[in-house]
Amino acid sequence: MLVGTGKPGPFFHVYFPIFDSAPEYKAGKTRQIKGMRQEAIDAIDGIKPYKGGNDTLWQLHSLNRIDKHRLILTAGSAFESVDIGAELTRGMGESARELFATLDLAIRPADNLFPLKAGHRLYVGGPDHEIDKNKRFTFEVALNEAGIVEGEPVLKVAKDMLDVVENLVPTFEPLLT
Repeated sequence: MLVGTGKPGPFFHVYFPIFDSAPEYKAGKTRQIKGMRQEAIDAIDGIKPYKGGNDTLWQLHSLNRIDKHRLILTAGSAFESVDIGAELTRGMGESARELFATLDLAIRPADNLFPLKAGHRLYVGGPDHEIDKNKRFTFEVALNEAGIVEGEPVLKVAKDMLDVVENLVPTFEPLLT
Protein backbone atom coordinates (compact mmCIF):
# COMPACT_ATOMS: atom_id res chain seq x y z
CA MET A 1 0.00 0.00 0.00
CA LEU A 2 1.15 3.51 -0.74
CA VAL A 3 -0.23 5.03 2.46
CA GLY A 4 0.25 4.02 6.06
CA THR A 5 1.35 0.82 7.70
CA GLY A 6 -1.66 -1.39 7.06
CA LYS A 7 -3.41 -0.21 10.21
CA PRO A 8 -6.46 2.05 10.16
CA GLY A 9 -5.50 5.70 10.16
CA PRO A 10 -6.57 9.23 9.27
CA PHE A 11 -5.39 9.25 5.65
CA PHE A 12 -8.36 11.14 4.19
CA HIS A 13 -6.69 13.84 2.13
CA VAL A 14 -3.86 11.97 0.46
CA TYR A 15 -3.48 12.64 -3.26
CA PHE A 16 -1.10 11.83 -6.06
CA PRO A 17 0.70 15.19 -6.31
CA ILE A 18 0.89 16.87 -9.71
CA PHE A 19 1.92 20.52 -9.91
CA ASP A 20 2.54 23.27 -12.46
CA SER A 21 6.30 23.51 -11.79
CA ALA A 22 9.17 21.85 -9.93
CA PRO A 23 9.28 24.57 -7.23
CA GLU A 24 5.51 24.26 -6.64
CA TYR A 25 5.88 20.47 -6.43
CA LYS A 26 8.66 20.75 -3.88
CA ALA A 27 6.72 23.27 -1.79
CA GLY A 28 3.30 21.61 -1.98
CA LYS A 29 3.76 17.87 -2.24
CA THR A 30 4.08 17.31 1.53
CA ARG A 31 0.42 18.28 2.09
CA GLN A 32 -0.75 15.73 -0.45
CA ILE A 33 1.49 12.79 0.44
CA LYS A 34 1.20 12.95 4.22
CA GLY A 35 1.13 9.38 5.50
CA MET A 36 2.68 7.79 2.41
CA ARG A 37 5.49 5.31 2.80
CA GLN A 38 8.94 6.59 1.82
CA GLU A 39 9.15 4.07 -1.05
CA ALA A 40 5.97 5.57 -2.55
CA ILE A 41 7.27 9.12 -2.11
CA ASP A 42 10.54 8.17 -3.80
CA ALA A 43 8.64 6.56 -6.70
CA ILE A 44 6.49 9.67 -7.14
CA ASP A 45 9.53 11.96 -6.94
CA GLY A 46 11.19 9.81 -9.61
CA ILE A 47 8.49 10.45 -12.21
CA LYS A 48 8.66 14.24 -11.74
CA PRO A 49 4.89 14.88 -11.69
CA TYR A 50 4.96 18.52 -12.76
CA LYS A 51 5.16 20.64 -15.90
CA GLY A 52 8.72 20.52 -17.11
CA GLY A 53 9.26 17.09 -15.54
CA ASN A 54 6.56 14.81 -16.95
CA ASP A 55 4.66 17.11 -19.30
CA THR A 56 2.23 14.47 -20.57
CA LEU A 57 1.18 13.52 -17.03
CA TRP A 58 0.81 17.22 -16.22
CA GLN A 59 -1.33 17.71 -19.37
CA LEU A 60 -3.57 14.78 -18.38
CA HIS A 61 -4.00 16.22 -14.90
CA SER A 62 -4.68 19.73 -16.21
CA LEU A 63 -7.23 18.57 -18.76
CA ASN A 64 -8.89 16.43 -16.08
CA ARG A 65 -9.26 19.48 -13.81
CA ILE A 66 -10.82 21.50 -16.64
CA ASP A 67 -13.13 18.65 -17.62
CA LYS A 68 -14.54 18.55 -14.07
CA HIS A 69 -15.65 22.17 -14.31
CA ARG A 70 -16.75 22.53 -17.92
CA LEU A 71 -18.95 20.53 -20.25
CA ILE A 72 -16.46 20.16 -23.09
CA LEU A 73 -12.81 20.74 -23.90
CA THR A 74 -11.97 23.23 -26.62
CA ALA A 75 -11.40 21.47 -29.92
CA GLY A 76 -11.14 22.42 -33.57
CA SER A 77 -9.89 21.10 -36.87
CA ALA A 78 -6.30 21.02 -38.03
CA PHE A 79 -4.75 20.39 -41.44
CA GLU A 80 -3.05 16.99 -41.43
CA SER A 81 -1.90 16.32 -45.00
CA VAL A 82 -2.38 16.73 -48.74
CA ASP A 83 -1.92 13.96 -51.32
CA ILE A 84 0.41 15.14 -54.11
CA GLY A 85 0.92 11.71 -55.72
CA ALA A 86 -1.22 12.43 -58.80
CA GLU A 87 0.53 15.76 -59.32
CA LEU A 88 3.96 14.12 -59.29
CA THR A 89 2.97 11.60 -61.96
CA ARG A 90 1.38 14.24 -64.24
CA GLY A 91 4.67 15.07 -66.04
CA MET A 92 5.71 11.45 -66.51
CA GLY A 93 5.36 9.46 -69.70
CA GLU A 94 2.36 7.19 -70.28
CA SER A 95 4.09 3.99 -69.07
CA ALA A 96 5.29 5.70 -65.87
CA ARG A 97 1.79 7.08 -65.22
CA GLU A 98 0.36 3.56 -65.57
CA LEU A 99 2.97 2.21 -63.17
CA PHE A 100 2.31 4.95 -60.61
CA ALA A 101 -1.41 5.40 -61.32
CA THR A 102 -2.28 4.85 -57.68
CA LEU A 103 0.66 6.70 -56.18
CA ASP A 104 -0.47 8.13 -52.87
CA LEU A 105 1.97 10.57 -51.36
CA ALA A 106 0.50 12.45 -48.47
CA ILE A 107 2.69 15.23 -47.10
CA ARG A 108 2.24 16.91 -43.75
CA PRO A 109 2.49 20.69 -43.68
CA ALA A 110 4.96 22.47 -41.40
CA ASP A 111 2.01 24.44 -39.97
CA ASN A 112 -1.25 22.60 -39.26
CA LEU A 113 -3.12 25.94 -39.46
CA PHE A 114 -4.91 25.33 -36.17
CA PRO A 115 -7.57 26.44 -35.78
CA LEU A 116 -8.47 25.87 -39.40
CA LYS A 117 -10.57 28.76 -40.75
CA ALA A 118 -12.39 29.56 -43.96
CA GLY A 119 -9.98 31.16 -46.40
CA HIS A 120 -6.83 29.32 -45.26
CA ARG A 121 -4.70 28.25 -48.22
CA LEU A 122 -4.02 24.56 -47.85
CA TYR A 123 -2.02 24.00 -51.00
CA VAL A 124 -0.60 26.21 -53.74
CA GLY A 125 0.89 24.50 -56.81
CA GLY A 126 3.55 25.79 -59.17
CA PRO A 127 3.02 28.48 -61.84
CA ASP A 128 1.78 25.99 -64.48
CA HIS A 129 -0.27 24.09 -61.91
CA GLU A 130 -3.59 22.76 -63.14
CA ILE A 131 -6.37 22.78 -60.56
CA ASP A 132 -7.12 19.26 -59.39
CA LYS A 133 -10.67 19.16 -58.06
CA ASN A 134 -10.05 15.62 -56.75
CA LYS A 135 -7.02 16.50 -54.63
CA ARG A 136 -7.32 14.77 -51.27
CA PHE A 137 -6.78 16.58 -48.01
CA THR A 138 -6.99 15.06 -44.53
CA PHE A 139 -7.88 16.85 -41.33
CA GLU A 140 -7.74 16.04 -37.64
CA VAL A 141 -9.77 16.99 -34.62
CA ALA A 142 -7.38 18.80 -32.32
CA LEU A 143 -7.45 19.94 -28.70
CA ASN A 144 -6.79 23.56 -27.90
CA GLU A 145 -6.47 24.46 -24.25
CA ALA A 146 -4.23 27.50 -23.94
CA GLY A 147 -1.03 26.72 -22.08
CA ILE A 148 -1.79 22.98 -21.87
CA VAL A 149 -2.40 21.41 -25.29
CA GLU A 150 -2.49 23.79 -28.23
CA GLY A 151 -3.66 22.50 -31.61
CA GLU A 152 -2.54 18.93 -30.98
CA PRO A 153 -4.45 16.05 -32.60
CA VAL A 154 -6.82 14.37 -30.12
CA LEU A 155 -5.71 10.84 -31.05
CA LYS A 156 -2.01 11.66 -30.60
CA VAL A 157 -2.63 13.32 -27.24
CA ALA A 158 -4.76 10.40 -26.05
CA LYS A 159 -2.13 7.85 -27.17
CA ASP A 160 0.69 9.77 -25.47
CA MET A 161 -1.33 9.93 -22.24
CA LEU A 162 -2.19 6.24 -22.42
CA ASP A 163 1.50 5.39 -22.93
CA VAL A 164 2.51 7.44 -19.88
CA VAL A 165 -0.11 5.82 -17.65
CA GLU A 166 0.71 2.31 -18.88
CA ASN A 167 4.39 2.92 -18.12
CA LEU A 168 3.68 4.40 -14.67
CA VAL A 169 1.43 1.64 -13.36
CA PRO A 170 4.21 -0.98 -13.16
CA THR A 171 6.29 1.50 -11.13
CA PHE A 172 3.70 1.48 -8.37
CA GLU A 173 2.52 -2.16 -8.47
CA PRO A 174 5.22 -3.40 -6.06
CA LEU A 175 4.21 -0.68 -3.60
CA LEU A 176 0.58 -1.82 -3.43
CA THR A 177 1.23 -4.92 -1.30
